Amino acid sequence: MFSATKHSSLRSYFTQFWVAFALSLLFNPLLAFPPQPQDERLTEATELFFSRDYDTAYSKIIDLTDRFCNDETIADLCIQAKTTRINIYRTRQNTPDAESFIERALSLAANSDRISPQTTANLYVQISYYHLEASEMQNAFEWSEKSLNIVEENNIQGVIKARAIALNARLLHADGRFDDAIIYYNGVLEILESLEPTFEITSIVLQVHNNIGISHRRLGNINTAMEHYQTNLRLVRETFGENHIELVFAYNSIGSVYYGIGDYATAGEYFERSASVSRAVLGENSTRYLIALNNAGVSYIQLGDLTRASEVLERAQRLRENTFGPTHTETAIGYQNLGNIYSQIGRFHEAQQNFELALSLLTSHYGENHINLVGIHTQLGDFYRLIDEYELAREQYRITLTIIESSLGAAHPDVWDINQRIGRSYLQQYNYRQAKYYYTEAIRLITEESGFLTNEQIEFDALSHPLFFLEAVRGLADSQLMAFRNSGNPEYLQAAESHYLTAADIVEYLQTRYLSEASKLNLLKENYAIYSNSIEIFYHQFGMDDDERWLEKMFEWSERSRSRIAAELLQGIDARYFAGVPSDVLDEERQLNQTITNLYTSLHREQERGFDADEAVTSAFRDSLFYAKEQLLEFTRSLEASYPSYYYLRYDLTPANVSLARSLLSDDETLISYSFTEEMLLALLVDKDGISVVNLGQIDEIPTMVEQLREAVLSGKSDEFSELSYRLYQHVMEPLRDKISTSKLVIIPDHILHFLPFELLLSNPANDNIRYNELAFLIRDYKISYTPSISVLNRMEQRRSDNPRNFLAMAPFNQTISDFSTDGQIERFAGNLAPLPLTRYETTEIAKLFRQRRTFADFFSPQRAEIFLHTDASKQQLHNSSLQDFSFIHFATHAFVNESDPEFSGIVLWGDEDDPGSGIVYVADIYNLTMNADLVVLGACETGLGTMYRGEGIIGFTRAFLYAGAANLVVSKWRVSDQPTSRLMIYFYQYIKEGYTYREALQLAKLELVDHPEFAAPINWAAFVLQGR
Repeated sequence: MFSATKHSSLRSYFTQFWVAFALSLLFNPLLAFPPQPQDERLTEATELFFSRDYDTAYSKIIDLTDRFCNDETIADLCIQAKTTRINIYRTRQNTPDAESFIERALSLAANSDRISPQTTANLYVQISYYHLEASEMQNAFEWSEKSLNIVEENNIQGVIKARAIALNARLLHADGRFDDAIIYYNGVLEILESLEPTFEITSIVLQVHNNIGISHRRLGNINTAMEHYQTNLRLVRETFGENHIELVFAYNSIGSVYYGIGDYATAGEYFERSASVSRAVLGENSTRYLIALNNAGVSYIQLGDLTRASEVLERAQRLRENTFGPTHTETAIGYQNLGNIYSQIGRFHEAQQNFELALSLLTSHYGENHINLVGIHTQLGDFYRLIDEYELAREQYRITLTIIESSLGAAHPDVWDINQRIGRSYLQQYNYRQAKYYYTEAIRLITEESGFLTNEQIEFDALSHPLFFLEAVRGLADSQLMAFRNSGNPEYLQAAESHYLTAADIVEYLQTRYLSEASKLNLLKENYAIYSNSIEIFYHQFGMDDDERWLEKMFEWSERSRSRIAAELLQGIDARYFAGVPSDVLDEERQLNQTITNLYTSLHREQERGFDADEAVTSAFRDSLFYAKEQLLEFTRSLEASYPSYYYLRYDLTPANVSLARSLLSDDETLISYSFTEEMLLALLVDKDGISVVNLGQIDEIPTMVEQLREAVLSGKSDEFSELSYRLYQHVMEPLRDKISTSKLVIIPDHILHFLPFELLLSNPANDNIRYNELAFLIRDYKISYTPSISVLNRMEQRRSDNPRNFLAMAPFNQTISDFSTDGQIERFAGNLAPLPLTRYETTEIAKLFRQRRTFADFFSPQRAEIFLHTDASKQQLHNSSLQDFSFIHFATHAFVNESDPEFSGIVLWGDEDDPGSGIVYVADIYNLTMNADLVVLGACETGLGTMYRGEGIIGFTRAFLYAGAANLVVSKWRVSDQPTSRLMIYFYQYIKEGYTYREALQLAKLELVDHPEFAAPINWAAFVLQGR
């Protein structure tokens, strides 16, 4: 093996060496030195290599090596050719040939006096890279030093000098000296800026920007890292166009930043884009394509999208097995990923088989202590922890720690990660003392690496791995809370409170950094316990000293945990207005959003064709969507830079407090805010007089009861309904009745309670002979409305009109009663798109109410009432209507809920005859509507449903219409039938026109049906609830 002279203290020597001549190396004037022979054919082959045309470059360089190396007079060109071949072999991971040509080149250089210093310096650079890739850091540093000495002694300038310095920066980065690496990378850029661009120079510039980005990312400078990655991407596009191998690396780097901060959905998009380019340029069997697919699949696993992850990873595994065979290390990585998928879906036997097969293959190839075994040992540890085999889990984690510390050092980020995983394993065994030790150790390592003292205020921007820090701080808080539960010592509560506060701050910091809503939702879902456990802490502290400030904290943290993303969306609207963003800029943003929505919809509809979907079409839509989202991102960054107050206003999500809640409540109104914690269900009650809390006890059976109650309602099982309804009342309402002295309730549900219409709860048990119209429904006692949070309700209240006017209705499926059956059980559900004949009557009768001239003002300024029926009730008509002119907007039609992708839930309007789906107004479309509605009524099935996320609530129609400008909404919790819905809606608007509030009108309309024996069953009236007041 080849090596340079050894030094007793290489790192110390090397640092001193650089301090001594760094400035002269970077800025010395050009002096004379022996010229380096040039050859156009060699230059052409080198340019082909740096343009990533490896095959053509390789064939040319083989021919040139044969030519040059048979003539001693051009030995310099021979070594140049060999150096290029070494570079090609390194790139192709052909270690034996790379080593062979290094030895040949060194032998020739030692026996010839015709080798220029430039050629020698380049050769030493390649040798150093070879050792770096073999993890032989001392040899890598030694050869780099030799190259730098030659550059200094001969005053070499230009690209050769840039290569040598870039290598040194790369080694400093690998050695953990990221600040120093950045200094020298910037020096490389200064050198290259003065040179005439070539493919080689451009290639170095691209690599330098990419590597500076990596160094900044390790230092926690995420913004600066992203700037360099974006510069890299821009230069790649300018130089090579939109379909070049360099884009693979650029997209992968940007994806890695988003992955590192937990924005897994955005990361997955960039990794998939990297895969798309790899496939087009290199083919499906290329390693780069498989790596990109792997990264995308792992991102979707982290996001919890196991269906998409399975599709991507199984496709990658089939390609691995076909390309590399069943025993290759690449195939082993695929088994590892499949094991992860199987463990997530509970197929533990198959998971263990895949993990053990992967471990066996990797061990047989690398040996037992290689760095490439870290991933499989970590995942095996996670698997054992998942199946409660904690000792086996910790055994795998300790093997991982040994490998990492021996290869990368005890301060490496993977050491932090493994420490917190060990801590979690002890926490799951309720061993909070050991858990606390490992979490504390992880925090110490993270803060020290980031340049903070353990007790110092942390600047999250400076954390290189904020997710690791979040896990560790949250774990430490969990340990302290567990210690309190075990001992009752209040000191543990205080410590836990402090750590949860830090953890919540990190979550909310990360939320502002994520581009993808899916990633934000996943972040909040995974960390919801931070908020619920904090609420439990304040409840315990209130029990100790009866100080009302703890209740106020409970309320603030409850608000802090709720509908944060919805609040951010709504606040973004206000931010644009108050930041003074011009209308033409807002129009541009709306157009960009509309383009993205249209592309999403087109892609979704093509994918819905299943096996008939055209892969070329879906690929084109994905490409267009990717670029459109990049445009919107660039637009948003420009908006934030041009209007600094916009950014502050958008993300200033200060939680609502008790004072705000009281200011919104009337004298006859009580707010009930439910919060599920790990140990109990708590209800906070706020009215004009004060705040109180009720512990509703254990929560285990409530989710099952809510689901069973819903099923009993839909199936008409009256006995089962009455029993469950009363039992649920006893759990969630009866203990509160003594504290409620008002007739109006505003309910903020949590978790499964989002699916419960409280109006149908029975305050007394039913008799054996059940008559629905005689039951003690809660709707008889209270006027009830709902809101996601006080913060959202406050914004809805600010939109309320003092004088709501004008009515717009759309009823596309209203064919006449004579044409179709008058069966009252026709459902307003999009499963069959059956005619809804009563919707014509419903909307016509409601319109008459608005056309009546009840006041003196109505005679001079009559209200408008526009109804669009049948083919006129189209999606195009909705977009063409001036929605801002109508305070009341009513949909009487079909709807459907897409639980796996709530943005593609839809309200069905009339579509083209040859394309009925063109009439669907998706949730994604609703976000792009602009309205000024005081009330939107969605008289269709399940419009109050969607996908439920802990903390955020239900994602679906409600939030979309709030964003579009609605102040109040009426939505449904299940499939509703045509006849009772029409009756309910007509009664509802009649009472509104008589002067009742929306909440009062809805209560009275429901009671009209409850008191009618034919319609008294809750399936006919309880589905519709009011969001707002």
